[in-house]
Formats: sequence, C-alpha cells, structure tokens
Amino acid sequence: MLDVVFSEDACQLKSDNAQKVLDVFRKLGILAHRTYLKKKNKKKSVKQNLLQCLLNERVLCAVIGNL
Repeated sequence: MLDVVFSEDACQLKSDNAQKVLDVFRKLGILAHRTYLKKKNKKKSVKQNLLQCLLNERVLCAVIGNL
C-alpha cells in the first residue's frame, strides 16, 4: 500500500531514523484518508482521494478535520 500511494521504494533517505519518521507520517496520512472515506461512505481509493486533496483545498481540510 505505501509503495503504491507514496512510491516508498523510491525514497532516497540514508538515515534509518529519518526513514522511520517518514514512515510514521506516511501511515498517518493513509489512516487519515481511510477514516475520511469510511465516514463519508465513499468508494474511492486512498490514491484517488489523495489526488482530490491536491486538487481541492476543501477536500484536504475535510480529511484533516476528521483526525
């Protein structure tokens, strides 16, 4: 899931600690999108919802507001 949505394998961080911190933020992002989609009963994928957040500020605020 992380590789599909965030292209995790392409990450070029060398520090183990930085990779762990970034992994936590990635997982938090996926959790936020899944929670939003579940509450709104939407049938979109997380990747589609992520794109909507990039294109529409209101959707981004709605996703963040559900945390």
